[in-house]
Amino acid sequence: MEGAQPFIIEGNSGKVGCLLLHSLTSSPREMRELGEHLAARGITVSAPLLAGHGTRPSDLITQGWQNWLQSAREGLGALRNRCDGSIFLCGQSVGGLLSLYLAGEEEIAGIISIGAALYLKNLKITLFLPLAKHTFISNIYRYDRPIAYDINDPEGREAMVCYDRTPVKSVVSLVELKEQVRGMLPSVQVPLLVAHGALDTIVPPGNMETLAAETGTDRVETLLCPRSKHLVTMDYDRHELFNRIHCFIEKQKAN
Repeated sequence: MEGAQPFIIEGNSGKVGCLLLHSLTSSPREMRELGEHLAARGITVSAPLLAGHGTRPSDLITQGWQNWLQSAREGLGALRNRCDGSIFLCGQSVGGLLSLYLAGEEEIAGIISIGAALYLKNLKITLFLPLAKHTFISNIYRYDRPIAYDINDPEGREAMVCYDRTPVKSVVSLVELKEQVRGMLPSVQVPLLVAHGALDTIVPPGNMETLAAETGTDRVETLLCPRSKHLVTMDYDRHELFNRIHCFIEKQKAN
């Protein structure tokens, strides 16, 4: 897919780095403007393409959360090779879950989680997904509606590079990942910034407070974005979010 490529932008400090992880069915394009914002302020950024993304939806069917995690690990390794100082993890939606998972196995300076799901209030998911684990059902009902267009800003929606449908098996895998992450949250001890779009129709905004309450750190900041839906980095409140992320990183550097 044109525009779905991973990217690395060098900051002028050569020390601080931030890994940027995109959402399910999307691409690093949704993190590009944030990456440019941070790099212009001296922070080196790396945005890998998660396994199964950036080509065609059928490729995502065979790639589960363990594959996405491996892509994130490889991106983190590449970033460490370029930075000899503090490393931060920033992820949106499933990227936020992957960031929280990585924090349990890697030495990092802080996490920024945007729109991550610890619970979902969706009758279809509650009733259907347990059945979707069976091959017969998933072969009949292979795709659901797109989720990467949940953006209020028309310009943001137009600029997205993502799939036009969501493999049901990928949603099953996302649910498995969120259960893994939720069990790990007490071990998360690093500073955390949790952001969420107040108008999110994919992941209930209450996830922000749930995540803040269940982690093992008391160094938690929250940001509710009043004009944004699920993908805040492409929505109306993105500039406030970008500034808040930069301030969060600078605060941790000073400590």
